[in-house]
Amino acid sequence: MNYNKHIAFWSCPRSCSTLLARSFEQRKDCIVFDEPLYGAYLLRRGFDHPFRKEIMQYRETDYRKVIQNLTGNLPEGIQFSYQKHIAKAMLPEYSLDWLDKLHNVFLIREPKSVIASYAKVMKHADRESIGFDALYRIYNEVKNRTGSTPLVVDATDILQNPEGMLNMLCSVLGIPFDKKMLSWEAGLENSDLLMGKELAGLNNPFFSSVAASTGFRVYEAKEIQLHPSYCDLETHCLEIYEELYAQRTIVGIQTTSSRGFGN
Repeated sequence: MNYNKHIAFWSCPRSCSTLLARSFEQRKDCIVFDEPLYGAYLLRRGFDHPFRKEIMQYRETDYRKVIQNLTGNLPEGIQFSYQKHIAKAMLPEYSLDWLDKLHNVFLIREPKSVIASYAKVMKHADRESIGFDALYRIYNEVKNRTGSTPLVVDATDILQNPEGMLNMLCSVLGIPFDKKMLSWEAGLENSDLLMGKELAGLNNPFFSSVAASTGFRVYEAKEIQLHPSYCDLETHCLEIYEELYAQRTIVGIQTTSSRGFGN
């Protein structure tokens, strides 16, 4: 029997998306695609990304081939794919028709945390690199195509109640909850996350906290001070975030009865 159930989580960078992918990676019935469009994105965007050369070496750079792989039949014994997508990698020139073949979920995080974390690693942040505009564009595309509000979850809600939120997510997505999703071994040597094996011996600033983790850490609220130069960026992103946040689903509360999922 061929399975072609594909669950796509769309987010901005530094939104705890890798942590969530690490969680789903523990399942035996799931295959994880971690930022599969990023090779094609880097090919078209010439900025100096950490490990740009290595990522483009090990990742497919033809977005058409990537999309074909992300919507096709899955390997024997695998019942669904979990796709971690950074929204900005879905460039405007790409066709969006393939979204109809996915169960699209939107993972959001408060902009101040996203901007501060990204700027700390990359030493700079702007509207394109943070990607709230791209996330909002894809959200509205899915909403218009399905005629219903897509599933939205907030990273803080997941960190505050990982078991409850994962249980809820699995229920809404039509898959059984697996307690293995709550813990894992430290290190990425045996991981299939983005460049996990290939970059295991390198100091990857984007993956350092996940590589050291063994599960969901106890949530602690932190006071974040943004550099004044990012105030306008935060204000712009906050407008998008607040609109999506108003639609978020948390344990015991689902904002709409119809999510308009694909296959």
